[in-house]
Amino acid sequence: MDFNNQSRNSNGALYESVMSNPARNQAQGNYGQGNYGQANYGQGNYSYTTVEEGSISRRTYNFIIGLIILWGVGVDTFICWYFKDTLVNTFSSNWVYILIYLGLVIGGMVIVNAAKSPALSFLGYNLIVVGFGITLAMVVEYYAPAVVTEAFLVTAIVTGLMLLLGTLWQEMFKKIGRILLVALIGVVITEAIMILITGTYPTWISVVSALLFSGFIGYDWAKAQEATATPKNAVLFATSLYVDIVNLFLNILRIVGNNK
Repeated sequence: MDFNNQSRNSNGALYESVMSNPARNQAQGNYGQGNYGQANYGQGNYSYTTVEEGSISRRTYNFIIGLIILWGVGVDTFICWYFKDTLVNTFSSNWVYILIYLGLVIGGMVIVNAAKSPALSFLGYNLIVVGFGITLAMVVEYYAPAVVTEAFLVTAIVTGLMLLLGTLWQEMFKKIGRILLVALIGVVITEAIMILITGTYPTWISVVSALLFSGFIGYDWAKAQEATATPKNAVLFATSLYVDIVNLFLNILRIVGNNK
């Protein structure tokens, strides 16, 4: 398998999933505080619960979000640990992998958005997790275990820091959604140009991407704290944060790997 092509395809697909992140779409337009950018992804008008019906305590709500994210990370770790070699050998064709990945992620997002039941939304979330797990398994195959571990620890530290900042500076983070979106679009366009014209993927793109997804973690957490505390919203924002964290990890992995 051509690692460079695989890595590019994986990263591009992940960017696409972030650009159509359902929870972030829903986190816009319904707060009555204006659009911060992500509501204009062209994915339709979604609406999450903004009434008190079905509300739970804020502590329980945040606990559920964290538990769902940890579940996704655990499933991905399981896939990488036990099925890495099988997946690499099975998806010798990049196109087959991309189609399966997109089918799982897009299908999962549709379910997460359309389902009225938190349990059904969680099922959709698991489809997304499996899709990302396949990508992660195929990418980490080409890095030394020490590099993967280092990237994982750095991602965990950055995630914790951004969640803290998103809690302390909610208003600031809620206002930077448009900036993050515009910057992400610019990075995606630049990435495509660099790959098509030069066939390279400079490390600085990964650095910028890592900074952007760090910002998205703080942003999505701040929006989650503004939303009504319901199980449905917990699944939606956990999905959004999970996608942010996975993309952050992949970019940090690339940065650490290039420096070894």
